[in-house]
Amino acid sequence: MKTEAQRLLTPRRGNRWRLRVKELAEARGMNITQVSARSGVSRKTVTRLWNNPKSSTLLSTIDKLARAFGTNINDLIVSLDEQEEREKRLLDEGRISRYNGVYT
Repeated sequence: MKTEAQRLLTPRRGNRWRLRVKELAEARGMNITQVSARSGVSRKTVTRLWNNPKSSTLLSTIDKLARAFGTNINDLIVSLDEQEEREKRLLDEGRISRYNGVYT
């Protein structure tokens, strides 16, 4: 049986996931160079994933990044389907504005 991460990373038309590299790094006070050094992932790859969280990468790279952040792969990957569903629910509940994306 596939894990959630493997299911999300299964190739299909268009990525339906993104990586939270920048978010997790900033929450830990880390910059690109520090993430690269701590994970063993090249600075070029970290920069690409930082600036384009939907870009494709190897599962082994995602695993290294998750370990560097002290988390698991599932915390590093966000399903865009789930994110869209959450945003729709917040809109329906009136907790987020459709026009400015500000939580109320």
